[in-house]
Amino acid sequence: MAGQDARLDQAGAITGRVVDPNGNPLGYIDAYVHVFDGNNRFVGGCFSAPDGTYVVSHLLPGNYKVRIRPNLNFSYEWYSNASTVEEALPVPVQAGATTPNIDAQVENWADVEGYIEGHVTDATGPLNDIVVTAYDSAGFAVASAGTDWNNEGYYRIRRLRPGQYRVFFNAGSWGSNHVSEFYPDKATLAEAVPVQVQTGQTVSGIDAQLDDSGAITGRVTDASGNGIYNVNVFVTAPGSDRSFSATTNAAGNYTVGNILPGTYRVRFRPAGGDLAAEWYNDKSSFTLANDITVAAGETVPDVNAQLTAIGGSITGQVTNGSDGLKRVYIYAYDSAKPNAAITTTGLTRDDGTYTLKRLPAGDVKVFFNSDLNLLGYSSEYFNDQATHADANPVPTTLGETTKNINAVLAPIPGLAILTTTLPAGQQFAPYEAVLQAEGGRPFYLWALAPSSDPLPAGLTLNPNGRIIGTPLATGTYNLVLRLTDSTRPQQSDTQALTLSITQYSGSGYYISGHIYLDGNPLTPLAGVVLEGLPGPPATNLLGEYITYVPAGYSGMARPVLAGYGFDPETDGYTDITANRPDQDYVAYKVTLVVTTDWLPNGTEGQT
Repeated sequence: MAGQDARLDQAGAITGRVVDPNGNPLGYIDAYVHVFDGNNRFVGGCFSAPDGTYVVSHLLPGNYKVRIRPNLNFSYEWYSNASTVEEALPVPVQAGATTPNIDAQVENWADVEGYIEGHVTDATGPLNDIVVTAYDSAGFAVASAGTDWNNEGYYRIRRLRPGQYRVFFNAGSWGSNHVSEFYPDKATLAEAVPVQVQTGQTVSGIDAQLDDSGAITGRVTDASGNGIYNVNVFVTAPGSDRSFSATTNAAGNYTVGNILPGTYRVRFRPAGGDLAAEWYNDKSSFTLANDITVAAGETVPDVNAQLTAIGGSITGQVTNGSDGLKRVYIYAYDSAKPNAAITTTGLTRDDGTYTLKRLPAGDVKVFFNSDLNLLGYSSEYFNDQATHADANPVPTTLGETTKNINAVLAPIPGLAILTTTLPAGQQFAPYEAVLQAEGGRPFYLWALAPSSDPLPAGLTLNPNGRIIGTPLATGTYNLVLRLTDSTRPQQSDTQALTLSITQYSGSGYYISGHIYLDGNPLTPLAGVVLEGLPGPPATNLLGEYITYVPAGYSGMARPVLAGYGFDPETDGYTDITANRPDQDYVAYKVTLVVTTDWLPNGTEGQT
């Protein structure tokens, strides 16, 4: 079709390998890798290959976070071995490049597992057709289970890492005639009360009693009476953001089920073509639409629509004052119903121009959304308004085009590092500094600039902005921090900082030792983290580690490095009253053994 040229952005990719706790690959369909952008929006994913490798491609430049969802034998995790998206390390992607080695060694579910369990009932007894899902702190669906154990409405969600979860009782999954809800008896994820889960803990009594629901059915046709496929049927309540939806099938029929009893209005929005959207019954807006009363246990039939009118259009251009802005989403909202009631949508072309089609007669409020695609500009309503309430209505006429609905978007605050000084540290003493920044768009990625001094041995810079560890050397280090964000195009900032490490002056005792591969002093093993000790310390290139502890310290040390086992596996300390040198470990490589696992059948699963 002429006049529809577009310039495609050059994309990048993320690759890695997923293995089990013994180093065996999680082969085809044994693991699924999700990639999320700074809006916590899923933007790509794939299953692992037979050798455990994966490639997620077609990613725009920016910083992403990666979640690994293995089969039911193992626990899900975020890269790298994190329980939440907040803890996950950002993964940078550059145009035309592949970011390699984003690997994961997942854990056995029994090693990290927590449980949420309860009963689901209605007014008459147990319900055995409900899917219960746990959402993490960022709103990601993590794991689910069905209520079909012993016909008692019982469920048990397992494989939950430590954290807070919000629980959703989905009545629509298997055709139940009940209203879905979040725990405890809440309509939305935002209202739900989090449930705290610890390792090995079973949280019981997360119950729900679901209300009986109603339904609306009907058919959407054209002027000749032919059913229209893929029309979005949107059911919304006056005075509330509660909504339900469905799409028409090939015959134009639809059913919107699991509706909370009450009063609603229904909008019909075609997915393509030129026919205008409308509200029931043949009305142009939410304000004029007919009310429909839905009662518990009843279906309201024949809520039909015949779409015959050619819709109006709106055209315009979005710029930054000089250049057109591409990839800005444009929404036409009903003038009286903000947020949920979108009449139609569009996306700006390379030159910033756009067209909104299929508009009913009357007026709408136009929103220019640059947030969804992480652009470097602020979103706004026409005409330079911040809210739906303040926005100027844009008139529309069937079969005609309303032109010059333009927008000039202001830039968002620029990315800036706020940290201007670093706290001083002491040799062999645990150290931590949390870096601060503002502006730009998440996710942020911290690194040392090429012109920077290296960090002292024993300290690392976490890409999330934490300098942490146990410094093993004294000195003054002239650091240059570099921060990049996920704005398109990306922004960056640098900051010169001085880090001073002096000799240890505190009281207490040191714990030190070596870690050698196969016990051979000629093969020291670097990078082993001594989890549980203050810091925690990590071995240097000579296989050495050291940390200081206060008098009377008690704790447990556990050496950790992917692909290696250690002897002893752990070492305990009780009421230390003297230095503890020569706390050595023998490292050995984990042997790779290829096995085949069968996925268990049943209703328990993961989302």
